Amino acid sequence: MRRLRSAFTLIELLVVIAIIGVLVGLLLPAVQKVREAAARTRCINQCKQIVLAGHSYHDSKTYFPASISGTTAFGAERTYFHGILPFIDQANVSLDGSSSSSLTDLPYGSWNPKMIAQSGYKLPGDYTSPSGTLYSSKKYQAVLYMPPSSPWGSSSGILVWTSDFTQYVDKISPAKYEAVSENTAVVVKTFLCPSDKVTTTTASFTSPGTKTSSTLSVTNYVTNPIALQGKATLAASFGDGASNTILVAERYRTCQTTSVSWGWPTFDKTDKQGPAFDSGVEFQIAPSAAACVAGAPQTPHSNGMVVGFADGAVRTLTASANSNSSSLKVSVFQAMLTPRGGESFTE
Repeated sequence: MRRLRSAFTLIELLVVIAIIGVLVGLLLPAVQKVREAAARTRCINQCKQIVLAGHSYHDSKTYFPASISGTTAFGAERTYFHGILPFIDQANVSLDGSSSSSLTDLPYGSWNPKMIAQSGYKLPGDYTSPSGTLYSSKKYQAVLYMPPSSPWGSSSGILVWTSDFTQYVDKISPAKYEAVSENTAVVVKTFLCPSDKVTTTTASFTSPGTKTSSTLSVTNYVTNPIALQGKATLAASFGDGASNTILVAERYRTCQTTSVSWGWPTFDKTDKQGPAFDSGVEFQIAPSAAACVAGAPQTPHSNGMVVGFADGAVRTLTASANSNSSSLKVSVFQAMLTPRGGESFTE
């Protein structure tokens, strides 16, 4: 009687493994393309949130927040991104302290309750105090108070409240906060593009003036310092048209040895660490780490640079925007940076 075979032969197993390997090789590029498409869609949506948050700020104050305000005062809106924090998600909405159920018996400090019953800004996520105490967002909420709505009067500071806002458990005064060179890195996911190969969310920054080091959160989105100078308004500042003027572009979180922070307080054109980009340079499309130019806009997406315009639209610029010329013999990209340059162009 013939014995029935109950197992594969070695050759059959090798053939099956080879077939599986071929299938994986065929499917992997497709999976990677789908993953990158999803990441790019997320980056586009986040860029739009950042631009529209600027419009919400404009609706509230009648002007856009400045790209870099130039002030180093604690708690001031030093960058565009500081200004839009209350407008990008529920964790950052304005807080009216008067909504607290009890401000008459605070266990920490002895300030007049009427002084604390003022508006502030919720800081997103968990908060780590300058002394190193971690306050989980599940139980606590850190609130930034700025003049004139500040318990410190003309200065700013942070109070850490219980989640129900019935009492505060820690206070970070301006002197205490500045003493540690602002080593509080608040990571805002809306400011991070998932396509960036650098996955770290914080980096070390050194002030060019004081040489002090700080750990700050990084960003993939930066603002156009030409269009967002001073108090730019939709009515008066965009003579070339809001639909032709870029407000927001992309940058690598870290290029060469230079990282970019959305909250960098002492940014200037030489240190390249602030949430803006150098004028007069063209953008880069998916450059390698060695080819990356610090201070220039660069995108991790191989099909083009994601940019947000002053009218709220978000578009993708291909490499041709760097080479095509406008009526004034500058590139289309450079023409899009000037709000009142008088250039005419076609993409």
